[in-house]
Amino acid sequence: MPPRPRHPIPDFIRDVLNARGLMPAYEARPPYQRNDYIGWITRAKLEATRQKAACICG
Repeated sequence: MPPRPRHPIPDFIRDVLNARGLMPAYEARPPYQRNDYIGWITRAKLEATRQKAACICG
């Protein structure tokens, strides 16, 4: 099975997590969960959807 793609954390997600004080909780998650979270948000087709998902989850 090929390795899953790695998703770097976009600035807008980092900003939401920091603004809500959730960065420590995000960083406490296992790497595969952080990667899935970022991938789920960044795969949204519309920018508005990505922003909304980051605010709901973050």
